[in-house]
Amino acid sequence: MKYFLVGIKGSGMSALAIYLKQRGEEVLGSDVEESFFTEDNLKNNDIEYRTFSKDNLKKEYYYIISSSYSEDNNEEVKWIKKKRYKYKYYHDFISSLNHKVISISGTHGKTTTSALVKQMLDEDCSYIIGDGEGGYNPFSSYLVLEACEYKNHFLKYHSSIGVITCIEEDHTDFFKNLKEIYRSFKTYASHCSSLIYNGDLIKKRLKKKNAISFGFSYKNDVLINIIAQCDDGYYIELNYKRKEIYHVPFKGKHMIYNFVAALLVVKLLDKEYEEKKLILPKRRMNISSYQGSLIVDDYAHHPSEVESVINSLREMYPYHKITGIFQFHSYERALHFKKEFKRAFSLFDKIYLSDVYVPKREKENKKEQLKIDKIYKEFSKYNELVLLDIGSISEIFVFMGAGTIYKEIEKLHNTVE
Repeated sequence: MKYFLVGIKGSGMSALAIYLKQRGEEVLGSDVEESFFTEDNLKNNDIEYRTFSKDNLKKEYYYIISSSYSEDNNEEVKWIKKKRYKYKYYHDFISSLNHKVISISGTHGKTTTSALVKQMLDEDCSYIIGDGEGGYNPFSSYLVLEACEYKNHFLKYHSSIGVITCIEEDHTDFFKNLKEIYRSFKTYASHCSSLIYNGDLIKKRLKKKNAISFGFSYKNDVLINIIAQCDDGYYIELNYKRKEIYHVPFKGKHMIYNFVAALLVVKLLDKEYEEKKLILPKRRMNISSYQGSLIVDDYAHHPSEVESVINSLREMYPYHKITGIFQFHSYERALHFKKEFKRAFSLFDKIYLSDVYVPKREKENKKEQLKIDKIYKEFSKYNELVLLDIGSISEIFVFMGAGTIYKEIEKLHNTVE
């Protein structure tokens, strides 16, 4: 089969491309010229990608289209539909795959939990994860899949095991209110044969047969107790069927939740988990050194995620000055949560704001520029990102956002090289 992926640099699309390539298919695709962190994985798997142009298209390809694109904003999609070439959108194609699906959903923690499940299973699974990591295992019937709630895309899936890491207000450009979000997650839960969910972070108990709640509260089916802290994380006691002790090799309460959610998936599959080195996915608390400073790269783009990042770093480095560098990614999210963002920013010793990330397809949109101007006005008291004196003293600099803020880190490391 010859697959052509429109929007191949997207985190889910690039992961799917790698999955298909490892399955033995011929894979190529197209995207904007702008570079993204997912490109390394595509290059490592010898997957060709081109700049958007209808000249790329041939009748012989089967097209998979990113949900970011339509005939209104992409010439390739317009041509594919005009010529009636065979195609499916990303989520429709995923739902057609022949696997027993383990889907990981939730407002936050999806990518990390998905990556932990894959590692705990020793990659005895296929996987499509939101950090651009994909893989195909012909000897396993299971697919570990990150399932996003945006525009109700996750309702396309029917899972053997479903996970909900948390439910919080987000994607306010699509969901009207929290009640509507809960309604979507309840529908998602009904599509899962078995369900694992965080009973601490989900305010309404999900009444469903074969549902397991976990958390620190006694109301949960599976109770977590922290019995000791260590340099790299915690030792916890978990009472699933019997009491057992596990080492969580990460700092931060949210990481305990992610670890336990992944562990319960393994338990439901009747597999044993042996302690091993677990690695966080790309752009999730990735720490590097730069001269005398530490640089942190994190995907945090919601105020709750920003708070989780700074709280974890305060645990890890209680005596260090911590500076945040944040890039807003969504106009709707920035202004809807302006109070929450300001509260999260106040937890840093200093905060800088990078340019608001705007997809290339929207940069010439005058309405979009007016929205951006509102963000700059609302957050005008924060320092504009200029050349920072990074590395001169022992500090921690945290680069956060879902856009291209990580490129600032690349610039720093390139100056050293």
